[in-house]
Amino acid sequence: MNKPLNSIPLIVIITIITGAIMYWTHTDTEEKINKHHEELSHLTTSNYEGVVNGLITTSKLLFEEIVNNPEVINIMKRAHTSFGSEKKELRHELYVITNKIYNRIKKHGFRQLHFHLKTCESFLRLHNPEHFGDNLRVTRYSVAKVNKDLKPIYGFEEGKNFNGYRFVYPIMQDTTHYGSVETSVSFKFIADQLTALKDVKTGMLFQKQPIEAKIFQEQLKKYEDCVLDNTILFDKALIKDEKHKHSYALFKTLYENNPDKIRNAIKSKYTNVLDISHKNVHYSLVLVPISNIQGNLLGNMFVAYKDAYSEQIIQSKRIRFSIIIVMYIFCVLGIFMINKHERKVLKTNAELKKLQLKNEEANEVKNRLFEIITHDLRNHFNAVNGFADLLTKQGMQKPEKFERLSNGLHDAIHLTTNLMNNLFVWSRIQIGKVEFKPELFEVSKWFNEELQRYKSITERKNVNVDNKTKGPVYIRADVDMLVYIIRNTVHNAIKYSVKGETITTKITDNTKETVIQIEDRGKGMSDTEINKVLSKENWTGSHLNKDIGLGLFITRQLIEYHNGVLEIKSDLGIGTTISIRFPKHT
Repeated sequence: MNKPLNSIPLIVIITIITGAIMYWTHTDTEEKINKHHEELSHLTTSNYEGVVNGLITTSKLLFEEIVNNPEVINIMKRAHTSFGSEKKELRHELYVITNKIYNRIKKHGFRQLHFHLKTCESFLRLHNPEHFGDNLRVTRYSVAKVNKDLKPIYGFEEGKNFNGYRFVYPIMQDTTHYGSVETSVSFKFIADQLTALKDVKTGMLFQKQPIEAKIFQEQLKKYEDCVLDNTILFDKALIKDEKHKHSYALFKTLYENNPDKIRNAIKSKYTNVLDISHKNVHYSLVLVPISNIQGNLLGNMFVAYKDAYSEQIIQSKRIRFSIIIVMYIFCVLGIFMINKHERKVLKTNAELKKLQLKNEEANEVKNRLFEIITHDLRNHFNAVNGFADLLTKQGMQKPEKFERLSNGLHDAIHLTTNLMNNLFVWSRIQIGKVEFKPELFEVSKWFNEELQRYKSITERKNVNVDNKTKGPVYIRADVDMLVYIIRNTVHNAIKYSVKGETITTKITDNTKETVIQIEDRGKGMSDTEINKVLSKENWTGSHLNKDIGLGLFITRQLIEYHNGVLEIKSDLGIGTTISIRFPKHT
């Protein structure tokens, strides 16, 4: 080797590849979110159309009941040519006949029943009997249209008393036209139905200008200005209703978090889905434009979903980005470390040729360490990446799959962290920088807390842990070292236990020593395997046997710092008992 590795081209290539992967991840996430938005938009509009179609069917039945009443037809027939007291008497007769119908339909969400003469003159408003005689030809497009075309009309429309979804029908006998009748429902009723279909927050945002242009002045008190946007009105019947007031409170909060995006969406003629987070809760806000019968924008229906799926997609993107960035940093640092190492090796080879044999032995140790690191890290990072991919592809579809894959990802990260901790301790042992600070302390409570760290893993593997330690129990040990001893030993017990079995733990002490005992019910070990684990020939740094785990190596070394003893008893197919003896006096 005449010159060190040129790291710049490698870093450029890795950077380009990393950028391409991150771009693909971003694009893939955006596609998933857009598809989810389309599904939410379709769900919202379908639910809305379903409610409206049901109301149309009900209004048709109501209309049939009215027009099949000969008395109603007769009154409308005579009203067109009557005047003064006669007309007033006819209005009263119609009120008496239809008031029961009106009171009945109010219970089903309809809030008006309004009869018009064929000239579009208001003849009787059962919801407001004192107001009549005004001609609606100019202010009420639906009434004029029905009395002209003699066909029913359904849709949102502004009125002088109410704004709502209207159902207007012509009143005819055979081919003779006598006028029209209408009923309507408020958006509160529609919102009640939507909420009953799906637990969502919903409401209506009315455009201020078209409402104020038509409604009776005294009826404006039914509306309230939106303090966040002076072009919007709220229906007080909704914002003060116990069922819906929280919907408007949530809308105001979401508006404050993202005013520009919502302001632009409510001006659009198309359905918009906006992702907005508030207090760590993710919402998908669907804004559906509501046009009146003439096709002019009257307002927007809003539906707010607590959208865990979108949050999962975004969280998955963050996880994948984090993994990619960590791997990129590892690669770059690895290249720099290799480059630095190669420079050092070149310099050492040039200056210290006489120490070649010693350097070769050091390289052998280094290569074995790198072999362990690259093998175990590759396996763990492959597991992390695999679970992240499965989490994105499958976990978002079903909550139970998401939980299972999320748990797998957590376990893979836990194993990787445990490996890094073990490598750190091993490296310090090799260079002789381990600080040994033993102390006498009560260990039962501490031991129980350590076992709780494995609760989620044992539950997922269906393995029980029965701690039979009865305190107080005292041990003389270095707490930091004891952590590694316990974690590595318990980890092995969980790893080799059979599902459904129990791991039994116990700590006892006397005046001379403290004994930690961990017993599992698993595949067990043969005498040959036990001898291999306990043999000192397999525990030296440069002769570390590949069959001996790094965790056991560290455990053995740390026990020896305490002048302790490691004992193993095992039966193949039955299980293994690990006993660790700590003397109380050095």
